[in-house]
Amino acid sequence: MRYLLSSDLVTSTTIDSDGDGIVNALDQNPFDGVRVVVEPWGSAGAKLLWWNAAARTEYTVQFRDDVADSQWHDLKRVYSGTSGGVVGTLDGPESGANRFYRVTYQP
Repeated sequence: MRYLLSSDLVTSTTIDSDGDGIVNALDQNPFDGVRVVVEPWGSAGAKLLWWNAAARTEYTVQFRDDVADSQWHDLKRVYSGTSGGVVGTLDGPESGANRFYRVTYQP
């Protein structure tokens, strides 16, 4: 599939199309979305989720317990603040071993 994009959008030094905290002009993949890192947290089975966030952006962390589930459930909303940078949240030990996550955003 091919897309036609405005060169002004691709080379913008102010627009961050994928919400990852890197403006399009400096981003090797400006339309690929947020990359979430999930790490174990503590000994009780909790998980730390974090990502590079754009400034002034609200993110919604969602989960489902089976990849075949049709519905995503909200875990938490995270606001990146005025400067952006790395943000994240914890998912408690009750989350289970096979939880699947996604992060959506509204700039």
